[in-house]
Amino acid sequence: MKLSKKLNKNNLLIVGGTGFIGSNVTKKALKNGFKVTVISKNKCPQNKQINCVDYINVDISNEKDLHHILKDRVFEYVLNLGGYVDHKNFSEGGKEVFETHFSGTLNLVKSINKDTLKGFIQIGSSDEYGANIAPQKENQREMPISPYSIAKTSATHFLQMLHRTEKFPVVILRLFLVYGPGQDSSRFLPQIIKGCLSGKEFGTSSGEQLRDFCYIEDITDGILKAMKSDSVNGEIINLASGDPISIRTVIEKVKTFIGKGNPKFGKIAYRVGENMSLYADTSRAEHLLGWSSKTTIEDIPSKYGCDLIKFRLAGTCTTSPALISRLLWNLYLFVRKFLFCDVDCLYVARHYTIYFIESDIRISQRLSCVKNLLSSVSIVFT
Repeated sequence: MKLSKKLNKNNLLIVGGTGFIGSNVTKKALKNGFKVTVISKNKCPQNKQINCVDYINVDISNEKDLHHILKDRVFEYVLNLGGYVDHKNFSEGGKEVFETHFSGTLNLVKSINKDTLKGFIQIGSSDEYGANIAPQKENQREMPISPYSIAKTSATHFLQMLHRTEKFPVVILRLFLVYGPGQDSSRFLPQIIKGCLSGKEFGTSSGEQLRDFCYIEDITDGILKAMKSDSVNGEIINLASGDPISIRTVIEKVKTFIGKGNPKFGKIAYRVGENMSLYADTSRAEHLLGWSSKTTIEDIPSKYGCDLIKFRLAGTCTTSPALISRLLWNLYLFVRKFLFCDVDCLYVARHYTIYFIESDIRISQRLSCVKNLLSSVSIVFT
């Protein structure tokens, strides 16, 4: 492994930089000395914009507009996170999905200044593997089963062709299931957590699928390592935990962590052609990047609020302000790190904390004590 590129004061373009992964990479890139420009299809709200970042609104599937925006700009690095995960069939609108992911990548490559380009990082998907046998390895032939996965696969082959024929400096990073704070509420884990918190019955598949979950901080570390590496151009590299876990087990763990939940297994059918075992072989990432994931699903509650949840489930009562303060703070950390939604978590934290206090500490008897604590945990109640 050779990590020798000097990154200070380099210009980085992040396509899709306002999304979950993109915004986290943006923050880490700034800390690593990059000057960051973000392209997004939709305008980033002012309250979500990051200081020192140049935000540009343009649809990368529109070649004319994209070329006009980029023609006079110079970037040493480009990270392509453009598009969105969408498993719809071609007849249900898959043409637009394909155009966003493949045509958008084609337009991006045509529009950027290649004379100064040191690295192009393409974010691929585990969906490219389709029905391949697990653990999925980078040298397996892709078997796409949707417009989204064929678009990702097509982009991979196009970029590798450019590397072979024109020495285009590209690396393709295939991500599996990424999770962490700030994730869109429509994604799997936030949906399960909100479903459990509601106490109402919610439908899921039978949950027999084996999947690979990787924490956002680990993923951003891997992306930055790929930017720094001189030896990965032309490569496909899986960024994942490499640890399979069933969807049913994840749901049951969330239910246990939260202390309630009513999932209805088998109510939702599996997707047509869905691979029941989709988890990565990560040996190439370890060899070429010196990278491996450090966080597991098990780590989240143990780091952020496990003792609080156990405290609530046990029905223990306490009059100690110090203990209440510590438990409330752990609750805040638990909500922020495990609910994956910075905006909604404040509401949920407020609701859940009140529930915790009323049911276990008997707020009628401890009200003065709790009020005295509000200033020390005001971030929860703001």
